[in-house]
Amino acid sequence: MLIEKFGWRRVDLLISTMSGKTDTIANQLLTREEVVYVGKSIGEHTIDLRAEIIVR
Repeated sequence: MLIEKFGWRRVDLLISTMSGKTDTIANQLLTREEVVYVGKSIGEHTIDLRAEIIVR
């Protein structure tokens, strides 16, 4: 679906977390209706989560 056609944009957030709060933050993000995907990131020590959101 071409969401841009309707004035919406897909945005990727690269999130760094601290103190083992990655799962807690991921679960909080998933409660938001604009968040369509949250995944853990490995290989990059400054990025722990990747969240995909849809915004107008």
